[in-house]
This record gives sequence, structure tokens and C-alpha cells, in this order.
Amino acid sequence: MVKLFFDVNVILDVPLQRISPQIESQKVLTLAESGVVAGFTSAVACATIHYLVARAIGSRQALLFIKDLLRVVTVVEVNRSILNRALELDGLDFEDNIQIACAEKVSADHIITRNPKDYRHSAISVLSPAQYLSMQ
Repeated sequence: MVKLFFDVNVILDVPLQRISPQIESQKVLTLAESGVVAGFTSAVACATIHYLVARAIGSRQALLFIKDLLRVVTVVEVNRSILNRALELDGLDFEDNIQIACAEKVSADHIITRNPKDYRHSAISVLSPAQYLSMQ
């Protein structure tokens, strides 16, 4: 089964209803929800998503969204080995490096993001939701 690691921006498209990218992001997340692909994100991403959704649409909605998200994706633990790996990576953005280290831990086939430049130093294939969907 294909393993997709979802970046924060792709997941946020859904609750924040970012009109243009929301459709593609929703479709790729639906693939994980329906079991067509295995979906992953990091524990750090969940905290960031909750914070941003709560600020935008309220704490209750943020909690409900996180509960739904946990049914769709497997959350990769962020521990000392992940943090050490993130420090070894070439990128200067530590949070992005944590995401890459988590994707590596689960042997993800692709990182799904709308900001591919943030992952240009990743050894894992980086695709936008639209690029991944066009491969189906």
C-alpha cells in the first residue's frame, strides 16, 4: 500500500476551507480515509493544526477536526531519535526537518505538500495533492 505523509498545509486546507486547494487536499485525504492509501502526519503537525484551526474557527471546532483527523491518519511520534535525525538534515527549517524525519521513519512513498520548496532536500518524493491525484 502506498504511504503518504501529509504536510500541515494540506490538512489545514480542509477545516479552513481554502477554496482552490481544498478540493484537491480533501480528495487526497479521502484516499487515506477510505483505506486506498496509508496516511500519516506527525504529532507536531497535529499540535500546529489544532492551534491554527482554533484561532480561525474556534477551539471546539478544532478539537472536533483533530478527532476526525485521528481516524484518517496515523500519527508519527516525535521522540529524541526523530529530533536528532531532524538536526542531521540539510534544511534550515527545523519543523520541516521533523516532518521529513517522521516521513522517513514510516518509509513514506511521498510527502504531500503545497510547499515543495520546503522539502527540496528530502530524499522522499515530494508532491502536491494535484500531482499525486494525477498519478492515480
